Amino acid sequence: RCWDPLTFDTPRISALDVHPMAPVHSVLVTLASAGAFRRAVHVVDSSHDVDGRSDHVVNKSNSDAYIGNIWVPITLPQKGTFYLNPVTAEEVPNPPPGSWVTKAATVTGYGQEEDHTPRTGEGPHGQLVPDEDRLSCVPHCTWSCSQSVCEQACEPLCHRPDCQTRCPKLGEQQLEGCNVQCSPPKCQMYCPKDICEGRKTLDCQTPKCQTRCDQPECRFLCNDGLKCNTVCPDPVCDWKCKEPKECPKPDCKLMCEKPPSCDVNTKPTLPPTDEKTETVGSRGLAETSTSEWQPGAWGSCNAHCGTGTRTRTLSCSSGYTEDCQDPRPATSEQCQDTTGCTYATTEWSQCTAYCGSGTQTRRADCLGPSCPGPKPATEQTCSHMTAECTDCRVVVYGGSGFSGWSLEFGPGKWGNADMEIKGAKCDDISSLKVIGFHCELTAYQFGDFNEKNHGWTADFPHGNYDTKDMLGRGAKDNDISSMKIVKQETAAAGNVTMPGAAGIGG
Repeated sequence: RCWDPLTFDTPRISALDVHPMAPVHSVLVTLASAGAFRRAVHVVDSSHDVDGRSDHVVNKSNSDAYIGNIWVPITLPQKGTFYLNPVTAEEVPNPPPGSWVTKAATVTGYGQEEDHTPRTGEGPHGQLVPDEDRLSCVPHCTWSCSQSVCEQACEPLCHRPDCQTRCPKLGEQQLEGCNVQCSPPKCQMYCPKDICEGRKTLDCQTPKCQTRCDQPECRFLCNDGLKCNTVCPDPVCDWKCKEPKECPKPDCKLMCEKPPSCDVNTKPTLPPTDEKTETVGSRGLAETSTSEWQPGAWGSCNAHCGTGTRTRTLSCSSGYTEDCQDPRPATSEQCQDTTGCTYATTEWSQCTAYCGSGTQTRRADCLGPSCPGPKPATEQTCSHMTAECTDCRVVVYGGSGFSGWSLEFGPGKWGNADMEIKGAKCDDISSLKVIGFHCELTAYQFGDFNEKNHGWTADFPHGNYDTKDMLGRGAKDNDISSMKIVKQETAAAGNVTMPGAAGIGG
């Protein structure tokens, strides 16, 4: 029995051995190259039947004749099946009578180390990937030793169609002395970005490209109202594919599917004219172009202070919405507008000073996410000045609650005699008023300022003091025998507040 592998350089042969292991008693034939063979013969020492023939003994004397009568069946895609003699390198369509034919059929394929001839799949395209696993109709490539899949770089190969400008026919009398002048056709050829249109099957659908033409600019010199139009057929397209530049590449052969042969015309043809139209002007080829979404500028936000919505227009560059594909840009979105946001302010607080310069404060709160412009001031200086800021006098009353007799005294020392001369009854003073923020009264119990007899001393700043208030400051028994009234002239009193114990009018 004769077993392969058989190899030679060009074309490259891969032998398909139908048995898992060749027997010990066999002939091993190796084809090194076309026309230059070497063989190794393992001489058998027993008889075998070959292809149902009677026993045949191979020894050194008859081994050459035995091998020379062996024919190897080889199948090539271009030639079909023929038979090769490994000794003479002779090829015959049928083995000679009485020859020996190997049982192992040898299937061959052309190529170098990276053979791109399809070797898997069925059908006219050598399909490598099942339809249910395909991502698109673009032909795929894969390594023969793995399931790595990548796509070829394919694009529509379109023939630019001939375009014409056509105008209605007019009678001879109407055309007499007239001339039609039209601009060259202006047409664009648009192809979709997704040339598979969402399909995953590798079929014979041609890429659907379309021609869009501008209205021709025609002038009928004796009648400007003539309406002409441009006639331009859709382009006829086929596939143009390249091997992928980037694909996972293990140490094995890469196999690629062939793009489908779609049997299309080699050139798009213009539709024939009819009795109502005629060809006018020169021809022009449609330009290749792509259609893209063209969003307009965003409009203003519909909210003046806070969150709102703004919108914009969206058009396709070809002028036809169906020529543009998803994803479609958004035509509305959320927005923030603060141009109408304002500050809310409170009333100014009371001035911190009753006499001289002080400060006032208020709150300023933005009624929104943010407010344009500077924030209103929340603090300012103020000035407060009344008669009490410069006045200094004391009024004493003979009864409680500022009733009974009353006398007024200015700054200075008022001894017991001085007070009696003015008419004051020293043992009957029941209430008093110290008028002036810078004014202060010191009252004494005995004689002239307690010089001879020790008694109580009480101080009274600006304010109104009834009997209980006087007692709270140390003035007892309604008995004031002498007084000292002093007006503070220092700047330390320039930021004076009202006294808290006994306020004016208390």
